[in-house]
Amino acid sequence: LSAGAFRPADALADSLGTLAMLATAAAACWWLGSPRRLRKLAVALAAVHLVVQFDAMLQYMGLDSHRWAFQYGVERIRPFASLGNPNHLGGHFAALLPWAAGLFLAAGSVLARAATLGLALGWAVVVLVAQTRGAWIAAAAGPAWLGWRWWVEDRRGVESRRAWLLGLGIAAAAAGALAIMWNPDLAIRVGSLFHPEFGQVAKRYSSLRAGMLAWRERPLAGLGPGCFIHAYGRHMARAIPEGEERQFVHTFSEGFAHCEPVQLLVETGVAGTGLFLWLLCAGWRAARRHADRRVGRALEACAVALAVQGLTNFPLHVAPTAFLFALGLGLVATTRLVAPATAGPIRLAAAGAVALAVGTLAAASFTASLYTRLGYDYRNAGRWYESARWYEQSMKIDWHDRREAFYAASMRFQSGAKAESIPLFEAEIRRNPYFMDSFANLGAVLGSLKDVAGAERNLLRAIELNPAYADAYANLAVARLEQKRVREAFDLFSKALALEPENALAKNGLESARAKLGGGAR
Repeated sequence: LSAGAFRPADALADSLGTLAMLATAAAACWWLGSPRRLRKLAVALAAVHLVVQFDAMLQYMGLDSHRWAFQYGVERIRPFASLGNPNHLGGHFAALLPWAAGLFLAAGSVLARAATLGLALGWAVVVLVAQTRGAWIAAAAGPAWLGWRWWVEDRRGVESRRAWLLGLGIAAAAAGALAIMWNPDLAIRVGSLFHPEFGQVAKRYSSLRAGMLAWRERPLAGLGPGCFIHAYGRHMARAIPEGEERQFVHTFSEGFAHCEPVQLLVETGVAGTGLFLWLLCAGWRAARRHADRRVGRALEACAVALAVQGLTNFPLHVAPTAFLFALGLGLVATTRLVAPATAGPIRLAAAGAVALAVGTLAAASFTASLYTRLGYDYRNAGRWYESARWYEQSMKIDWHDRREAFYAASMRFQSGAKAESIPLFEAEIRRNPYFMDSFANLGAVLGSLKDVAGAERNLLRAIELNPAYADAYANLAVARLEQKRVREAFDLFSKALALEPENALAKNGLESARAKLGGGAR
């Protein structure tokens, strides 16, 4: 599938991530054979996620002083803890919550019940304040499935915890009410679950539509793992919903469909989707036959939560959540459905060669990501020249494109080295031919260097890819002014302002065009 991909480098990177996930599942299967190790793992998971939970609540209360917190370090704004995004945080804990609920149902002593009850409540609060609506639904679906399965199989056990379950419900309702009283925005967000505005889902709708258009082109093997970003850029113009253009003013080629089944179908086609569904069905059957019934039921519930979250987001593309998925596969395989093979010298040599190759690629990619991070930090500090140097260093060793060429070019332009930015923008266009920002920025650079024809050509391509691109219309209008085509410039500036009323270039340009028209210019 990777060999025939639209961009083999992207496909290889995504495929290595999938192989790493399966390797994690295999390692978990072989290592988690004893109850003692399972207990160690459970304690480690709980401890790590308590730290993440604490970090998230510090952010939500406005007490986070980390430099990477940005606007989310402000009080009552959606937290993201160490996961980088509120959607990632909410979806991660939604997938983990059924496990905490399973621990509570399985707890024997009063102390264990109280501890696991607190764990479940704390993680539920994190899901709530992350304000991720898909995660809210997933967080309800997973424990509901778990409760139903336990009720069917062990009604007496559930009834014996009736008081605790009632207490859990009251505590959850009270915590939710207090959270909404402290932050009324939560109530608005909850209400939008039942009366959503189309604008709130317009970008997801366009992603799905663009994805299906791309899948029709390659239905059997797909565009290639990791290549959805190119599918979206290519079909975005056709996918924008009518009347919602202002939602897409600054949208570029997104890497995720916000729906795991659709992304899987687009990137791997019917063949890859069928393989993945087979893996899921095998894991589901193993969970139902699990030697420890309680563990199996909790894993089922976690899978339900992950599946529900995957309908509106991309949990399997978020490394910590993908790890939970792989860990679950490993746990269900501890029933010895997979027998450890005897490794001979040829197998060991082959495994070593693969590990060396993958390790080298991973090390290069990781180092490139560090350089990219330094470029980002210098960019935030306004030190354009140093930022460009780090992005260019990242380009040299990053075999999987992170758009470093685009950022390096932008930093060169910001530092005043306009001519030096041109080959970098062109390099990014070769790597990402449907990334509209590259065309728009290259057009702006060429326009500033009085290459009007080159500017027009690239700006028109940016508008072709994204008909809602306000900055591209404004820069094209500037080019029209250079050619004394004032009426056309006036119309283009007006178009840019209709899409983005606060666009400064369009505002100033419109006044200039209006003055020239008043003076008799055409």
